[in-house]
Amino acid sequence: MGGFVRNGTSSFNTVNVFSSSKLNISGGISGGRVTNDGISMNNSVNVYGNITTQGNVDISGGYVHGDGSADSNRVNISGNIEAKGNLIIYGGNVNGGGSSNDNRVNISGNIEAKGDLAICGGNVNGGGSSNDNRVNISGNIEAKGNLTIYGGHVNGGGSSNDNRVNISGNIESEGNIFIVGAEAEHTAGNIVSISGKIAHTEISTKTVTIIAGSEASKSGVNNKVIIYETAEIPNTCILYGNLEDIQGDGNSLEIFFNKMLEVRTVGRFQNYKFTLLEGIKAGDTILSFYDSDAWDTSFNVEDVDIKILLSPKTGLNVGDKVLMHCDRGFEGSVSS
Repeated sequence: MGGFVRNGTSSFNTVNVFSSSKLNISGGISGGRVTNDGISMNNSVNVYGNITTQGNVDISGGYVHGDGSADSNRVNISGNIEAKGNLIIYGGNVNGGGSSNDNRVNISGNIEAKGDLAICGGNVNGGGSSNDNRVNISGNIEAKGNLTIYGGHVNGGGSSNDNRVNISGNIESEGNIFIVGAEAEHTAGNIVSISGKIAHTEISTKTVTIIAGSEASKSGVNNKVIIYETAEIPNTCILYGNLEDIQGDGNSLEIFFNKMLEVRTVGRFQNYKFTLLEGIKAGDTILSFYDSDAWDTSFNVEDVDIKILLSPKTGLNVGDKVLMHCDRGFEGSVSS
């Protein structure tokens, strides 16, 4: 543990782990910890070496057990973690009400979890705000249980805005995978971007769900999922603007295609932007669904905005047709 106070402020503390052999950890690691109400800010946990965790373990840059704020904290993992139980990683975490803003979780190393694994940029359990948090994964993650990733998360009412989840590395789970820009009563401006690989054991009851903004009861605004051409995602993947079947406003799905992408279903977005790259030809199917039961609107409904754009190297022309297949089917024209 870095800094510890019962009430007040725990700030500018750092925990560095350099162990070359496996260091056994139980309980948790915190950069700055407040056991009652207070502020935990500008703290960091840096894992450069090798850690083995036992039982249920939390790693947090900043933690407040009561009400308060956990802002501008960092967790950086460039080493290796073997979690023999369940593992939760927070940039900032407030167990009561308050704020958890501008926190970061950066994973460029390796994590292997024998149980469930959860990663969250900023979390508030008792209502409040969780804004401007980041989860960046460029390393390798493998979980035997469920894998859950949030940019921002608020229970008990509040807002979670302008959070980011960026996955450029490799993640794999034998359980369900759940990746969410933000979850709160109100969400806006959150982004999930995928340029790496997502995989799981092919079990029919397991899915990969990627959601721009997940709301308990209200609509989300201007949340976005971006799938880059380098991404690899399984055909069990669900892409949603909202988790609940409610009306959002301006939620967007952007996909860069150099080959066909097959997913389980897509829905609850109001805007679609598809960019065609080299490798796509006129008449190609660019997006295929094997289950459209949860797809609440087809691409040719008036209140859905869809744009199909070209990169300079495709050889396609404006007006050329590409296909999107589901149980109703859709043919789209290149617009620009």
